[in-house]
Amino acid sequence: MRLKQVYVCFCVLGTAIPYCLLIKWLLTNGIAPAKIGSALAANELSLFFVADVILSALIVMIFASSEHRAGRVQAAWPVYVGTLLVGVSLGLPLTLYLREVKRDGG
Repeated sequence: MRLKQVYVCFCVLGTAIPYCLLIKWLLTNGIAPAKIGSALAANELSLFFVADVILSALIVMIFASSEHRAGRVQAAWPVYVGTLLVGVSLGLPLTLYLREVKRDGG
């Protein structure tokens, strides 16, 4: 399996798995921003994961921007959108996929 295919698989898994968990939580708890916030800040362990994901997302977006400026990625905006709508689990493999696409010439 080529590296591009591996990255695409991780893009799919990185979108499907988190969204399945989110949908399950929403079906159980409903769409209530206060409830989401209290669940995310339930204890220090959950705050640890929230902080880790937020910092990782910023790093992925900076990395994508750097790769774009260096000419190794055609555009960084898909990574920004993917990271903001899904998370690092999509943003990072998408960045790596786009880098492989550019490297292979399309």
